[in-house]
Order: sequence, then C-alpha cells, then structure tokens
Amino acid sequence: TGRPLLLSGFTKEIFLSEEKAEEDQNIMLDHQLPALTDKLTETKNRRSLIMELGKAVFTAEQKKSPLAVALLNIDDFNIVNETEGHLCGNRVLIEMTGVIQKAIHENGIFGRYRTNEFMIIFSRTKKEQASKILERIRADVENCIFSDKVKVTISGGVNEYQGEDPYKFLNGVEEKLSQAKYCGKNIIVS
Repeated sequence: TGRPLLLSGFTKEIFLSEEKAEEDQNIMLDHQLPALTDKLTETKNRRSLIMELGKAVFTAEQKKSPLAVALLNIDDFNIVNETEGHLCGNRVLIEMTGVIQKAIHENGIFGRYRTNEFMIIFSRTKKEQASKILERIRADVENCIFSDKVKVTISGGVNEYQGEDPYKFLNGVEEKLSQAKYCGKNIIVS
C-alpha cells in the first residue's frame, strides 16, 4: 500500500501509494533534465556528454569493444555571429544539430560540447567507421545552406579509445580537432 517517509526530523508517517511514488520520481527526473540538456539545441550538454563518455569507456573496457569519440567544430563561427548576428548563429547551431543527428541516426550519442562544438560518442565503433560517418557529416554541412543563406564548414577530430586514462583520451580527441583547424579547416583528422 505505501511506505513511511520521514520529513525534516519529524516522526510522522506518511503513506504514499506506488503511483504517487512513481509520479514524484518523474517530477525529480523532469527537474534534472534541464541540467543535462543544452537549451538551445535540445541535445545533451557537456555535463551529460562527460557522464555518457564515462559510461561508454566503462562498457568498452568491460566488453573489450571499440569506442571512438569525435569533436566537430563550426569553422569561423565567430564571423557568422559578427556579420549575421547571434540570432542567425543560434539558428545555424540548431540546424547543424539536425544535420548531425540525421547523419548519425542511432549510431552515436550526440550533443553540444562547447559554444560551437559538438561531441559524438560512437560505442562499438572503430575509428575508421566513425571517420566515414564524420566525413559524410562534413560534406553534408559543406553543401548545406543554413538560415539566412549562411554557408559554413566544420572541422573534426576523432580518436579511438585504447585503454588510456579517459582524460588523456579526450585530450587526444581535442588534439585531433586542433590539427584539423591548423591544417586549413573543413577536414576530419583521425
């Protein structure tokens, strides 16, 4: 029927039905959701992505399965914001989300990692497979005309987990992205 609940040190027993307990749990989850979701793109935010990466690393180690992680960065995004305005920049971010989600389907966990940077976690995927998906995303973005007739490109870096410290692994992904930016942008480095 119910269970006793202790409130603020008082020894009152309050009996909650199972239905009420489930409803309370759903309310708590609803309050947690904004803390794990990027408000603009309605995808996972950095905090949520880091938690997902931790789970993916654990699973990769336990199951001895491959894991690839990618970072994608919109090239020269500051110029879009400066010339077209931040509202246009926001529309580009939202539309970029759609392009990426369409390309990865169910193949990865995706979200906004930084202002104009996205992360994709490819569980059970080797770096070479992830690179092919990223190259398709890069080409789709290059050929896309976003809001207000804006054209952008993306650069990306992808790395495969080899059992190293997760922070070093993520740092390696960031280094691959930096290489892509340094090599002229609009490329994927693996």
